[in-house]
Amino acid sequence: MSWLHYLIEANIYLGVFYLCYCLFLNRDTHYTLGRVYLIFSCVVAFILPLTQLSVLRPAELETQLVPAQIAPAIQKNNFDTILISLYIGGAVISFVVLLFRLRKLYILMRNKHSSYKDQYKLVNLSDENTAFSFFNYLFIGSNVPQSETVIAHELVHIRQKHSVDIIFLEILKVINWFNPFIYLTQRSLKTIHEYIADEQTAAHDQDALAYSAFLLNNAYGIQGESIAHSFFNYNLLKKRIIMLNKNRSGKLARLKYLAALPLCAGMLCTSTLVFSKDYGLIDLSPQKIDSTRYALKLTDVKNNISGVSDKITFTKNGVTTTYTLNTLTEKQITDLKEKGYDMSIVERKNEFSDTIKRKMPPPPPPPAPPVKAPKFNKVPPPPPPPVKAPKFNKVPPPPPPAPPVPTKNKAGKIKFPPPIVKPDKPNKVVRVETIAYPKAVVKPDVAPKPSTFSIGTPPSPVVKADVATTAGRSTWSIGTPPAKPAVIKADVAPSRQDTIR
Repeated sequence: MSWLHYLIEANIYLGVFYLCYCLFLNRDTHYTLGRVYLIFSCVVAFILPLTQLSVLRPAELETQLVPAQIAPAIQKNNFDTILISLYIGGAVISFVVLLFRLRKLYILMRNKHSSYKDQYKLVNLSDENTAFSFFNYLFIGSNVPQSETVIAHELVHIRQKHSVDIIFLEILKVINWFNPFIYLTQRSLKTIHEYIADEQTAAHDQDALAYSAFLLNNAYGIQGESIAHSFFNYNLLKKRIIMLNKNRSGKLARLKYLAALPLCAGMLCTSTLVFSKDYGLIDLSPQKIDSTRYALKLTDVKNNISGVSDKITFTKNGVTTTYTLNTLTEKQITDLKEKGYDMSIVERKNEFSDTIKRKMPPPPPPPAPPVKAPKFNKVPPPPPPPVKAPKFNKVPPPPPPAPPVPTKNKAGKIKFPPPIVKPDKPNKVVRVETIAYPKAVVKPDVAPKPSTFSIGTPPSPVVKADVATTAGRSTWSIGTPPAKPAVIKADVAPSRQDTIR
């Protein structure tokens, strides 16, 4: 349906050109410029849809297409079929009407009553009151008054090839039969042709007033074929007389025809920005796409294979086509879609180089490697268990020293070791506990000797204790060791020790 969109857009531009002509140029006497403008508008209106300025719009990236439902697609296809049928039917009818008119002219051309002149072929129509021309053929009836003036008028049409303009508009009418502006443009173009012929005929043979009177007196002649230029046209008679006697437009009025240039520029921008089309064949200002950010992506829809690159060469049926990032057109994308391929412009987000990707199911997992029996040459010893350092919250006190063994001196007295004082806390009073002393040890090889006293009877033990907390010293005089160990309680300083003799 892209060709139908193209026709709609072209006919819109044709209507805009014709409205501009009616508003600004319809009353000017520069008839030749008016003729050029109308022909130019008909040609440009069908060229502008094929032209675009890609620099005005950003690059179209790849988009995900959401599949449409089946029911709306069927309804759309039915509507498109009906629309195409109506258009083709109207075009066929218009073409048949054109052939019928040409056939009538062809029959008249084969009339035996014809003669060749210098620039045209004169065809005499017996018992007719009509006159018209078509290309180099001039048809004139035998009952036409002042035939010389009529022939001079029709020769202007022949020399300036006005019939070429009419055939061109007739072909456009076959293609655009649904557009009313094409009929209005043809009528205005025929009117300009008559203005040109009247102006040159009046200037060559007689003045404008006499020629206007001649037109008025012969207003009721028979009109010729619509496809040809007929001298007798009652509908245009009033306009022809008015324009023939109108003052000529000045030279500055010609500048108004330059308004077609900004009008074309505006429609070109509109064609690029408003219409989303795939028939833009001519790009006047192609967009320079940054190849470091974008790349082409060609996807084979059937085989699900895609390739990403700056330049893609596509070969099918022996025909090689090269697509680049800055020369890709909508027409090429449409042609590839018809062949089963999708071409788009994508960003280089995850593409670091030219790649070819194929979406395939994941491969099966690799087989497990065979298990080899271990070689038992030497069994390594097990690692030692980790040794944890003991946790010492408090340092235990050292064990007490062993008590010394008492020894004998020469006098036979037993010398006992000094008592051991165990302080509880530093810088405090130390309590001396009762100490049990062991008995004297007698060696077996030495016979024990009895103790010798200076008095016949053993005296009672005399104990002299001189305890001073400040001196920290006790004194004993003993002849024989007491039966029971003496218990001495004294508060002494931690720096001194008690001495027992």
